[in-house]
Amino acid sequence: TQLSICMPDTYGYQGNGNASSCLDIWSCLLACPPGDPSCADQCIDSASAFAQEVFSYVDQCAENANCQDMSCVYANCFIPIADCLAN
Repeated sequence: TQLSICMPDTYGYQGNGNASSCLDIWSCLLACPPGDPSCADQCIDSASAFAQEVFSYVDQCAENANCQDMSCVYANCFIPIADCLAN
C-alpha cells in the first residue's frame, strides 16, 4: 500500500492479527518493520471487509497525493483519516 511507504518505525502494537477496524489496520501497519510489504499485506488481509474498505480510502488518498511520508498524508487526507479513526 502507499501508506506502508509512509509509515514510521514500530509503535509497539501487540495486535492479534484480527483487525476489526480501520484503526486496527493503522496500528498494525505502524508495527511493521520499515520496507516490509508482506507485513503490511497481512495487516490488511486480516481485517474485516468493512475495515479494509474504510482503510482503502486513506491509502487511495495518499497515492493520489503521491505521499512519501506521513506529514503529506496528514496534510492531504484529513477526511479519510478522520473516517478511519472513527471506524
